[in-house]
Amino acid sequence: MKDILKKYPNLAQNVVENTADAILITDNKYKILYLNNSFLNMTGYISSELIDKNVSVLSTDLHEKKFHRNLLYSVVRTGHFHGEIRVKRKNLEQYTSFITISKITNEYGNITNYIVIARDITKQKNQEKEIHSLAFYDALTSLPNRRLFENNLHDSISRAKRHKEKIAIIFMDIDNFKNINDTYGHKIGDKFLQEVTSRMKVVLREEDTLSRIGGDEFVLLLEEVNGIEDAAHAAERIIEQVRRPFEIDKNRFFSAVSLGISIYPDDSKHYDTLLEYADKAMYHVKNSGKNNFEFYNNNMNQKAIERLQLEHELLFAQNRNELELHYQSKTNLDTMKVTCMEALVRWRRPNHGLMSPSGFIPIAKQSDIIISIGSWVLHEACAQTKRLNDKGHNLSVAVNISTRQINDDNFINLISDVLKQHNLDGKYLELEITEKSLLKNTDLIMQKIEKVREMGVKFSIDDFGIGYSSMNTLKELKIDKIKIDEEFIKDITTNKNNRAITAAIIALAHNLNIEVVAEGVETTEQVNILKKLGCNIVQGYLFSVPVTINNFEDSLKK
Repeated sequence: MKDILKKYPNLAQNVVENTADAILITDNKYKILYLNNSFLNMTGYISSELIDKNVSVLSTDLHEKKFHRNLLYSVVRTGHFHGEIRVKRKNLEQYTSFITISKITNEYGNITNYIVIARDITKQKNQEKEIHSLAFYDALTSLPNRRLFENNLHDSISRAKRHKEKIAIIFMDIDNFKNINDTYGHKIGDKFLQEVTSRMKVVLREEDTLSRIGGDEFVLLLEEVNGIEDAAHAAERIIEQVRRPFEIDKNRFFSAVSLGISIYPDDSKHYDTLLEYADKAMYHVKNSGKNNFEFYNNNMNQKAIERLQLEHELLFAQNRNELELHYQSKTNLDTMKVTCMEALVRWRRPNHGLMSPSGFIPIAKQSDIIISIGSWVLHEACAQTKRLNDKGHNLSVAVNISTRQINDDNFINLISDVLKQHNLDGKYLELEITEKSLLKNTDLIMQKIEKVREMGVKFSIDDFGIGYSSMNTLKELKIDKIKIDEEFIKDITTNKNNRAITAAIIALAHNLNIEVVAEGVETTEQVNILKKLGCNIVQGYLFSVPVTINNFEDSLKK
């Protein structure tokens, strides 16, 4: 090679200047010394705009600073870097370039230059993207096709298996699509399918995956479902969307959809069987009158029907005065006086008797029903607390707040209005939130907590110890109290680990100036241990079961 270069001294220069690859050379301080015509053509600059400038003038904000640091580190450490990078031309047009960066050293091993060889691969990337889209996405609706759905389902089953979660498959078929096509033509039929897709997307969660697997058949993949209620609720929302009239190119018509549902791992642990079962359940709906949904498992069908009936009745429970509050005392261990009462909602459901919150609140939390119930609980609890305090009782009231409530846009105004309407000082209201509610939208929740605390209202974390809140989150939230979950309390007299965890939580809380409430206290032995550990407040059946406001007032008198 050296002999050839000696024989043809201008060969190297001609190769560099005329190669199709863009070439840039800098000194060891990254000052641009040379760039060939291909580089200028690719970037849109002229030579005078870049020569003697630092190569950083070509940097863009399309990558994080960490990416550029790692790139430079790779060159210095290994001598080379190969990879794709997103950059901008002079006219700010973005493109993708495959670059190779090499360092040049002298005989002493010192870096003298850097050489960058680049090639615009935007067209190639776009072609790859188009090929991928054709292979995995439906051309009409842009939804994942059957092939991608099956890949997603495989991955979803693997995740569900690791985390011991459930997933749901909802197989959907438009009931009268053939009639629409025959009556209005394929052009209207295509637009109809696009409109159906748009409507279904509106009611889905971000983590749900909707696919079109052919013709008028769609499949919905629901991950992280808590049970059949989630799947039933999703199916019901889709039915409502498709049931609304369609108006396409001045043509007005109606449609409907039939859905079949299978559940992993209850029905099967295999992806093909799950899809088959959901398909069978859908065809059963077709043969039974259409415009409905069914689970593959008959037992699940019955549970889903019962759940939907319960939700329907719950919608009217408040207006029918079927809700009521019961109260359980919280006792200060230093004074042995009742300082607070927790409001617990009950539903006197017709023909079913008195229902505890576990029987209906989880369903209410899946919809906006919890917003109206939560508002009623706040008003009722604050009104009754004000009445008791006007009689000389110095009591605060604790009310449980769900994630959906605290994320509601009207949450702060609601608390303010409740306090003003019932003329109750904010210091007499305590809002309990669970650790789980802190996992999402933490910054927004922190902002709302601060706004409400400015009104004098206190906050406590319920069921502390079984969730995932970090110590830093606990510090940043400026919580007033934490409630140790009863799972740690019930065995505190016999289980050394539970006692150690409880002691650690109490010590941590006190160091952060946070009061501690132990819930689920049922024996004097538990009280004695909690006293020794420095617990402030206790709550449980040893002191009081949840009772009506009148019975609670009577107990205060005694």
